[in-house]
Amino acid sequence: MLKLLLKKKDLIHILLVLVGISFFTSVIPFYIRGLIYDMANDTGSTLPNMSSMPKRLCSTKGPTRNFEELIQEYKDKHNAAMLLIQQYAVSKDEALKEQVDKLRFSIVETGHWGIGNRFMGMTSTILFSILTGRILLVDWEPSPSTLSDMFEDPGISWDIANFRSIIRGTYLESTKSNFILLTHTMNHISNLETFDSYVIFLTENLKNYYSDERIVTLKSNQYYVPLLTHNPNYKEFLCTFGSDIFQQLFSNFIHPRKELMELITDYKNTHFVGKKTVGIQIRNLPGDFKFGELPENLWWRCADFISDENTKWFVSAPLSETKEEALYNYGSRILHFEPKNVSDHLKPFAANLQKHQTALIDMWLLGETDSILFTSYSTFGYAAFARVSKEPYVLTQNHLCVKQLGSQPCFHRLYRLWENEELRPLLWTVEMLNQENCPFQ
Repeated sequence: MLKLLLKKKDLIHILLVLVGISFFTSVIPFYIRGLIYDMANDTGSTLPNMSSMPKRLCSTKGPTRNFEELIQEYKDKHNAAMLLIQQYAVSKDEALKEQVDKLRFSIVETGHWGIGNRFMGMTSTILFSILTGRILLVDWEPSPSTLSDMFEDPGISWDIANFRSIIRGTYLESTKSNFILLTHTMNHISNLETFDSYVIFLTENLKNYYSDERIVTLKSNQYYVPLLTHNPNYKEFLCTFGSDIFQQLFSNFIHPRKELMELITDYKNTHFVGKKTVGIQIRNLPGDFKFGELPENLWWRCADFISDENTKWFVSAPLSETKEEALYNYGSRILHFEPKNVSDHLKPFAANLQKHQTALIDMWLLGETDSILFTSYSTFGYAAFARVSKEPYVLTQNHLCVKQLGSQPCFHRLYRLWENEELRPLLWTVEMLNQENCPFQ
């Protein structure tokens, strides 16, 4: 009888194991690494990895070509083109007009979104412009800040406000633009125009496809570089520069203005140097999609998982109450940047402009910490870790604390592309997913 009971007990254990495997396979299908902390069940240990492994699009051996040389070549052509336009605008010379006629332009509209979304669209359109040989222009408005309020000159004249002043009175002023929508917001994702743009960017030679369009305007709040790197027309070429494209694009074009960089450097030297630090980005605005109601203790439990008792936590959060509560609960362990420091250093600034500049400082400082913990789906967090090529920890929608496989932002909400059986094999890569369930957020 005892042997029979033991056999029954063994069968029950086997069934439980099978049920567990089924659960983990269905609940966390995209999590690739073993370093997964289940905070919902408070297991305090790593979970088994039962998912199928997405392939890597590009080799992990590193770049075989110098991306900075390509960028400098693009900047030289950009500056030469802008000089040509200036000369034509003054002289109205027909010979110069023939040369201007051959130029093609791309405008990135950063829209009304937050700074993280703006960076996603900007970096992506920089690459689009390089690949298609177009003159890049940035439309930073509507915004409480201007490009010069936020950034140093990147080595090219890319502010559309300056461009419009140059071409005033020329035929370029009335040239119509072809509008391309590449957003990820819910009200746009079902739009056929957006879906068609995704397919075009994933499959076509874009220089040829838009060759008749003198100006194209791209409105985007997401990182659409994965569409370009998976495009058969560019895949082999882009893979020669390695898998870390975001950092190379960002570092060569986006630099905080001098006064803001001084604040960043001073804070880093005072609070980070000689200490172990974890940067924690908490997205918890009331009513925020997916994360507005998450218990804040989840971030602290995840931070505990990746820290030791001497680790300092640098906190970036949109709500001042979050920082105040952190200070109350954890005291001197908490670090955070005070917005008043900006206005003290740069007077006088409007409140909304100060918020933009403080957000940029916060994002930059997150990247200067030793490890980064961010909220899944947050483009602010993406920019923080991707600009410094750090593989972050992420707090997911289903309460998991996960170390990501790569440092690149993923491509949000593939929905209809994923439903296309012909396209789906192109998308099952680390570079597209980054082990985050981005297609379905």
